[in-house]
Amino acid sequence: MFGIIKNRRRARLMQTPLPPQWRAIIDANAPLCTRLPAPLRTELEGRVQVFLNEKEFEGCAGQAITDDVRVTVAALACLLLLNRENDFYPRMGSILVYPNAFRVKHRHVDEHGFETEVEEENLGEAWERGSVILSWEDALIDAREPDDGFNVAIHEFAHQLDMEDGYPNGTPLLADKEKYQRWQEVMTREYEALKRLADTLDDYPPDYWDNEFRPRHVHADVLDVYGAEDPAEFFAVATEAFFEDALRLKAHHRELYAALSDYYCLDPAAWVPA
Repeated sequence: MFGIIKNRRRARLMQTPLPPQWRAIIDANAPLCTRLPAPLRTELEGRVQVFLNEKEFEGCAGQAITDDVRVTVAALACLLLLNRENDFYPRMGSILVYPNAFRVKHRHVDEHGFETEVEEENLGEAWERGSVILSWEDALIDAREPDDGFNVAIHEFAHQLDMEDGYPNGTPLLADKEKYQRWQEVMTREYEALKRLADTLDDYPPDYWDNEFRPRHVHADVLDVYGAEDPAEFFAVATEAFFEDALRLKAHHRELYAALSDYYCLDPAAWVPA
């Protein structure tokens, strides 16, 4: 019974037009969405209505949760849900938003088994069966630059898709065994190639995380070398490139682009202005 009620509510929300001021926020803050073909833009706006009805936002470190924040983040999250059946990030709890980069503690184990706790500065995080955490400053910078291949919100929501099967392993839920086999073939080959390329690069400079220089990862060809960290990060990085650097990804990584296009049921290369 609950499922029937939920589906009816979602169907009603999907048909509810966005307020004009919300549409203006998407146009100003997420110009990638303005490139969508009309049917996909209509679907996006409906999915934004559902997302905002179901998900909680929480401001951290003094960040106010305004319509600007909620609508922009919702639009970026819903880009990844278009044109296919999905359950609106069912394992995700709330979205925590900081005003800018935030510091977190992580435990690292080296090759000798020694464990250390390191404090790092992050732009975003995705927790299994938990929250998405974003720096609003950086999410907005990325959203307003739709062709640079970086988008921290898209990256973190891709992690949520990856974890829908319970495992952050770079493989989201797919339709059948044949698709899983093809996914593993393409993703493993591309991931290993990026790892080899990353090994040829120098270490990040000391000022890498200095906010004065805008903390960003390093492009290697089309893909950010941060994707060489592990298969989960590779999927998130590839998703960023799929939506924000579609023409180059399709040209230089045709099989990877095809695998992502098959999963997302979208062709962002067709949206790029001539």
